[in-house]
Amino acid sequence: PTKGNALLYGKTLSSEIGLIRKELGFCPQHDVLYKELTVYQHLAFYGSIKGKSGAELKRSIMESVKQVGLTEKIHVRSTNLSGGMKRKLSLAISLIGGSKVIFVDEPTSGVDPWSRRSMWEVLQNCREGRAIILTTHFMDEADLLGDRIAIMADGKLQCCGSSLYLKHLYGAGYQLTCIKSKGTSIQNAVSLIKTHIPNSNLVSDVGTELTLYLPTVDSSKFSKLFMEMDKLIEKKTLGIEGYGVSVTTMEEVFLNAGRSEDLKQEAAVVEWNDEDNKLAEVDSTPTITAKIAGSNASPMLVRRYNCNLPFPQFRALFMKRVHYAKRDYFAFICNT
Repeated sequence: PTKGNALLYGKTLSSEIGLIRKELGFCPQHDVLYKELTVYQHLAFYGSIKGKSGAELKRSIMESVKQVGLTEKIHVRSTNLSGGMKRKLSLAISLIGGSKVIFVDEPTSGVDPWSRRSMWEVLQNCREGRAIILTTHFMDEADLLGDRIAIMADGKLQCCGSSLYLKHLYGAGYQLTCIKSKGTSIQNAVSLIKTHIPNSNLVSDVGTELTLYLPTVDSSKFSKLFMEMDKLIEKKTLGIEGYGVSVTTMEEVFLNAGRSEDLKQEAAVVEWNDEDNKLAEVDSTPTITAKIAGSNASPMLVRRYNCNLPFPQFRALFMKRVHYAKRDYFAFICNT
């Protein structure tokens, strides 16, 4: 960065970077390991960088190895470790020396499900007394490990809070999935659900599956609804064979957060400005076509051309060729 400052446990980044390094750990997305070094040698090397030595260094190494479960592989070279064990070693390097703040970038990227769950256990066991900043594309991982979850879309922070808060903010509720009987109408089932929960909404009706959204505020009414549904299903008068209820997942929260940002962009019309040939973004209400197309419709692009436009375009292409020729004479001669 060109300017600015950051504080870590009261220490300033600009003047106390040496002290900060002793309390800072980093686990990159791609393992940065030395092929010829063993697990022990890796930890000894990075522990020495953090100012540990002697008995204190050995104790710190054994603690880190035990935390990530690499005790049996402590004298094995990194090149002989599996992908999951290499990720554990990278995490152990970030933990060495009692790091209080750890940045973990995609810790389970490219590993099998068994190794992923093993990494989750490691992160949960070593979180006490530490602040762990973790990036991930797995929503279940964020839901399981995150005390506070931040969602980014288009390079901007959309929201930040606990899992329950985000689920409540972005349409948290329950999904009622019903299995329809063959050759029957869904009208009876939808009417019954609407009678008990007026704020319910039909999400999808595809094939033999019917999905409705049930708001959290009406959860006290669920028991009466399900009891009546069970009775009507036994009598085979409701038009459905069974049903199930699921809570909103973090993946749905992520999609809703990203969709809200997309809708903001789609509410703008990009207009070509004739005067200075610049793209100007003008707020506008969605057109009828956009409403019909739905939320996935792309923004309209309106361009107005003038007679002076071809000359600057030709000049730009000509200068491009000149710069190419200056950098590669051989290719220019071959083309001509």
